[in-house]
Amino acid sequence: MTLRMERASNRTKPVAIFPNTVSNNRPDDPVGPGKSIPAVFPDFVHRILELAKMPIFSEYLAQYANLQQDSERSQFNEKIWDEFGVEETVFVLDMAGFSRLSNVRGIVHYLSMIQQMRTTVQPIIEHHNGRIVKFEADNCFARFPDVLDAINAAKTYSLTLDAMNLTVPDDFEIHASFGIDHGEFLLFKENDFWGFPVNVASYLGEDFAESGEILITETAFDRVPSEARVESEAVDCSDTKLDISILRIAQPLKKA
Repeated sequence: MTLRMERASNRTKPVAIFPNTVSNNRPDDPVGPGKSIPAVFPDFVHRILELAKMPIFSEYLAQYANLQQDSERSQFNEKIWDEFGVEETVFVLDMAGFSRLSNVRGIVHYLSMIQQMRTTVQPIIEHHNGRIVKFEADNCFARFPDVLDAINAAKTYSLTLDAMNLTVPDDFEIHASFGIDHGEFLLFKENDFWGFPVNVASYLGEDFAESGEILITETAFDRVPSEARVESEAVDCSDTKLDISILRIAQPLKKA
């Protein structure tokens, strides 16, 4: 928030300047008297409030560790979830081919591809109403308010990679797999999260999905409206440690 010094009645007073949808009563303002100033930074206040929570979360965890009674821990657990818990869809992308490409081309080559992935996936996620939580190595972690939005983002980016890969040599192709789940998790400072759906989506995207696959839990897929006509097929997950049902999202045929 910035301050502008304005002369009024022979004394200087600070006037707050903040882009918001507020009534403008200054006749000399170029926006025009009586006009509304649009809220062009709706996320700004939200992010400031999230930053203010930084020490609170750490303090809560430290206090929880020092509690002696299970009843106290239970109450504190509820307090943490009340303040930091959200229910949304988790999206995890994992790039494929790290070991091979690093051995053949070197780490700089693969790092450049990671940077290209980050640059190209972010606008697609944001276009589908998602938010990047963090990038870690060759992974992208994001959250969406809606399961269908997460699926559409994964499908769109998969098609985008197919188009990009048609124009570059094999060692410059980017391939990715995706994991999606929905549920409650702890969101900290907008750039990290923890919880069961985060673990499941990470497992699906990083460890279980093949390159190019979009895997989703059945419980998350059940939230997709039938009119969306998203096709899926069951995946054999008998050899996994997770007691969940997994589906593979159908996609257009890939290039040979």
